[in-house]
Amino acid sequence: MTKDLEILKNEDFHSSRNEIFEYFTNEIYENCSDKEKNLLLILSFPDYFNKYIIENVIGVENGYETLFKLYESNVFINREYDNFRFHELLRKFLNNIAAEKLSQAEINNVYELLKQDFVKS
Repeated sequence: MTKDLEILKNEDFHSSRNEIFEYFTNEIYENCSDKEKNLLLILSFPDYFNKYIIENVIGVENGYETLFKLYESNVFINREYDNFRFHELLRKFLNNIAAEKLSQAEINNVYELLKQDFVKS
């Protein structure tokens, strides 16, 4: 009987997780403009991001304003002083979408830009 209960709990967890991913897909990502989607995908790679990283390292023009608009819309972006982070489930979702939508060269370029800035600091 206890084993059956554990199986049900696991099924409920996986079902809830799928519902969360559906919510991210339908309510957050799909309702964003192409510019917002691109920014979200690019920002899914670093652990955290701020105005400097967005505009000077990655080079997304007006990216900070776009990010801040999304943050104020409660799009599962956490703020810690001047730094921002995605909620972990949103970040995983965006990484999966980025792997599908961005070329390997685009992904490598983001990592290279982040690496160069890290080495400079």
